[in-house]
Amino acid sequence: MKIAIYEPIHLDWVLPYCEFFSHLSHDVSFFTSDAFEADLKTVLGANYSRFTFYYFRLDESRHVFRHKIKHFFLSQSWDVIILNSIDFRHLLLFEAIRSGTATVLINVHDINNFFRSPLSPHPRKLVRTIGKRLLLKKAGGFIVNANAMRDYILSNQLTTKPVYWLPPVITRAKPPAGRPEVPVLTVPGSIDEKRRDYHLVLQVFQKLAKALSYKIRFVLAGRPVGAYGETILAKAREQQRKGIAITFYTDEIPEATFQDLISRSSLLWSPLCKSTAIHDAIKETYGQTKVSGNMYDAIRHGKPLLVPDWLTVPNELGSSCIRYASANEAFDLASQFFLGDEYFLRLSNEAFLNAQNFSLERGIATLNQMLTGLAAANSRP
Repeated sequence: MKIAIYEPIHLDWVLPYCEFFSHLSHDVSFFTSDAFEADLKTVLGANYSRFTFYYFRLDESRHVFRHKIKHFFLSQSWDVIILNSIDFRHLLLFEAIRSGTATVLINVHDINNFFRSPLSPHPRKLVRTIGKRLLLKKAGGFIVNANAMRDYILSNQLTTKPVYWLPPVITRAKPPAGRPEVPVLTVPGSIDEKRRDYHLVLQVFQKLAKALSYKIRFVLAGRPVGAYGETILAKAREQQRKGIAITFYTDEIPEATFQDLISRSSLLWSPLCKSTAIHDAIKETYGQTKVSGNMYDAIRHGKPLLVPDWLTVPNELGSSCIRYASANEAFDLASQFFLGDEYFLRLSNEAFLNAQNFSLERGIATLNQMLTGLAAANSRP
């Protein structure tokens, strides 16, 4: 098959696609952000030449983007087009692929935003909604980032077209080496009030540091977003001055650095907000209509995960998650994890074993099954 993949936002999707497809015979091209070029060359190494990459700048004008994306999709005859992250360019993408004969797969990151986007008097929102509805008709199937999202789409009868769960992750987990002298608690992801509750995080950090006699290190592994992010960093600096070992970043973290931070962590924390409205004020529910990349951080490195008790997590991760209902409970449960050697080792080993469900072999098989099923569905009269 000749496959085109559009992905300008999530480097952590481009990389597993490359690894999966490097073991398959398909001819694959990517249309992606030039901000990823250095990381792709570094991480892929010699495998970089296995694929064709077309780069564009995210700040390019609408006119320039339209010209480039049309040229990309119309210059060759594709069998499959995967629109993996569409950001806000729905109508432009539809215009670029409308006359093609390729089977189109759309990765739905936010279910309500894509399937239930209302018509709006606001011109830009209206254009996006029209683009979504046209893409919905054009699509031959959909990809989602969690099995719970697939269940939600099917149970709510949002489409009659195929829906596939393709986990964008390959585990790199190593067997736990034992309890470190100074454990590390890491919160991965951007410091964004729409996504995570960092006031709760800092509250728990302060109590945990005292409970462990300051023999613990904390990491905020994400860039600050807006005034909220800067406020959180200011509070983190205050904690540093009080002797709390907390690491944070003021800019985007390079991919290799981010993965190293996660690999050195003892416990990951996903302090998600239950309801979020990131795009066009359309509400999503984490674990049902949207998934957090923190799940895949935990899988990639085989780490236990601290999560709110309402969050739906992949069945494969259930036994290595610590669930809390309040800040006090988060503190109590995290304290038990860090202070109890047996519990620490048992949960760490469980996380490693759970991560093995997301091997390279399983990812290749899932992707191959998806493409085979799609070809069979489109061959029916």
